[in-house]
Amino acid sequence: MKRTELLTKIDAAIRSRNPKLKEQLCRGLSKDALAKKLSKVPGGIEPLVDLYSWHNGTEPQRFQDEGRFLISFEDLSVVPCELLIFHGIDMMLAHFGSWSAATKAQPFLKKVAGTCFPFLWDGSTTWLGLDLNSKSAERVLVVDFESDKPVREAYPSFDECLEDILFANQNGVQMRFQ
Repeated sequence: MKRTELLTKIDAAIRSRNPKLKEQLCRGLSKDALAKKLSKVPGGIEPLVDLYSWHNGTEPQRFQDEGRFLISFEDLSVVPCELLIFHGIDMMLAHFGSWSAATKAQPFLKKVAGTCFPFLWDGSTTWLGLDLNSKSAERVLVVDFESDKPVREAYPSFDECLEDILFANQNGVQMRFQ
């Protein structure tokens, strides 16, 4: 199945499972705008261009409570039964860039700094990222700051990850990479 077909099916599955999330998905960016934003990202960025031209992440819920402005990602997980937030390209570019600086405090990040682009985040210490290395192009990695295996393969290809997101949404289950 083509990636664009997968993304269209994911849209339908999300709409069915969580209509509120469907409303929070941001409009995708043009491929030209994405190429410009990703121009300094080395390696195979095609999956990222496809993903962020589909939707540019989710817009969190903003509200005011007792004079404080709050942001919530409740109900914004792109899969059921777990928290995996699909942030916009600018936020993920910031995470991608920060991993190089963080290698001093987190030496394991040397394995992924500059070569793994995050696209889903649990809001805390775990990301799913696209491996940009030409040897393993389009492989999806788990980057987990609190694991005894902080970098591991989640999926051998980006499309297999998308297929699992689709399956999880259609069946109300977690993704397989756990």
